[in-house]
Amino acid sequence: TNAPELLPSLLRLIHVVLSMQWRHFSSFVVAPGKPADSLAALIGPRITKVDEKFTVEFDLFLQILLDCMKTPDLPPSIVQDAVSIVLDLGTVLKLFRVYDFDKRIKPVYLSTIMEVLLNQSQPMHVDSLTGLLREIANADIQSFFSEFLPSLVSTMNVPNDSKEVVLRSWPHDLYSFSSNCHDFLCECRFAMNRQRHLQERQ
Repeated sequence: TNAPELLPSLLRLIHVVLSMQWRHFSSFVVAPGKPADSLAALIGPRITKVDEKFTVEFDLFLQILLDCMKTPDLPPSIVQDAVSIVLDLGTVLKLFRVYDFDKRIKPVYLSTIMEVLLNQSQPMHVDSLTGLLREIANADIQSFFSEFLPSLVSTMNVPNDSKEVVLRSWPHDLYSFSSNCHDFLCECRFAMNRQRHLQERQ
């Protein structure tokens, strides 16, 4: 992001390399924890994993895309391009179900997008970022509600008696994901402002 005039070309390059050369980046492998010669491994489903030779490049590409989404002073078109590219990779490559994304990158994406939405640092892109959040969460919606959200709320600077209220403000309903996300963020801001006022009085 130090040379924003170069970012459109860089984002296009990342999109082309990942979408057109994915077969060189990845392979189908036996799920970790299962012996490769076991019957379960032979007849069971395979997972998509990034080849170790390209892990650094894969991580770097996705970090660049995420950096574009969270940097507030970039041109809106660059932010939108970054969101659109990740969504497209989610569709074309099933990116959000790739083992490396799920285990290492997804938590960073979820946390960063929620931080951007909570801080309202990209007001022009609330809908598209919420849509991206929904697609990433949908890859494992159960863990989103049972693990990610509780962990996120536990780190917030809000009164302890408000944390459960905040958590309950997001019903476990994928079909109303966007509106529920909006309500959750409003509840978070209210609780954080309440905590700030309490601290100022002390």
